[in-house]
Amino acid sequence: MKKIDLAPLRKLSIDEKTRTPSYAKFTIEPFEKGYGHTVGNAIRRVLLSSIEGAAITNVRIKGVQHEYSSVPGVKEDVIGIILNLKKIRVKIFSDGPEILRIDAKSKGQVTAGDIAGNPNVEIVNPKQVIATLNPGASLSMEIEAAKGFGYSISDENKRPGKPAGTIFIDSLFSPIVKVNYEIENTRVEQFTDYEKILLDVWTDGTIEPADAVAYSSKLLREVLSVFIGESQEENPAAEAVSAVSDEVEEIVDEKRKELVEQSIDILVLSKRPANCLEKNGIKKIKSLIALNAAELLNLENMGKGSLEEIKKKLAELDLTLAEK
Repeated sequence: MKKIDLAPLRKLSIDEKTRTPSYAKFTIEPFEKGYGHTVGNAIRRVLLSSIEGAAITNVRIKGVQHEYSSVPGVKEDVIGIILNLKKIRVKIFSDGPEILRIDAKSKGQVTAGDIAGNPNVEIVNPKQVIATLNPGASLSMEIEAAKGFGYSISDENKRPGKPAGTIFIDSLFSPIVKVNYEIENTRVEQFTDYEKILLDVWTDGTIEPADAVAYSSKLLREVLSVFIGESQEENPAAEAVSAVSDEVEEIVDEKRKELVEQSIDILVLSKRPANCLEKNGIKKIKSLIALNAAELLNLENMGKGSLEEIKKKLAELDLTLAEK
């Protein structure tokens, strides 16, 4: 059987019919026999272990000194509240950590959506229930969220200098929920014993699967680069991973090009910043992100509050203002 150069033939596709912000099915082909498992398993392991995420690391509850307490008028005990806090998924747009606060006084359920706004943090699942209040009860909490990798137990989250009553909790930082892959045969010319990878990726919604796969592929390419000798000849696994990374980056870039051509209306800004941008002739996303923060603040009627709102809305689309 003749040797076929697969690199120019290799491609990645995403099933657009089933694609969501938290799920995607990738098909990558073709590979030499045996390389499907080599590449598929490597990407799967990196996805599960090496993608940065954010999670709640500790909490202070007014009137509570330890996790075995209860809060008057609150249905859940402190352990129950902590278990609910662990389910909250967040995006942090700074280096962190970030402080979040809740001051709830009305009867009924307290959810993640009741957390006071922080321009550096986005709550991905605002409907997540934290606690249930009886009539006349109140709940005040100071929550800290930070960036990290994998899973950290409460002892690993402890830091000196925290106030008395701080309860450290276990944190699941990884934004990757599940990764599956299968290997199937595929055809190249008249030969049918080549392989293709079917890769399914589920995330918690804080990162899109395509971005996660692109990042994990970059990490693998960096690690495998150490095996490139003086001859500068790539090994097949490194070439395959590089191809996957390039294909995903191309898809992400195409999505970004389409996005920046959209009207600023997709940001769903409040009245003041929306009117300010319209008055200054800024109608498309690409015109907005061409400006830096200082230039925006120089616009008439643009205040710091409006600027922070714009930055937050852009961050939700993985976009930023221009650098200074």
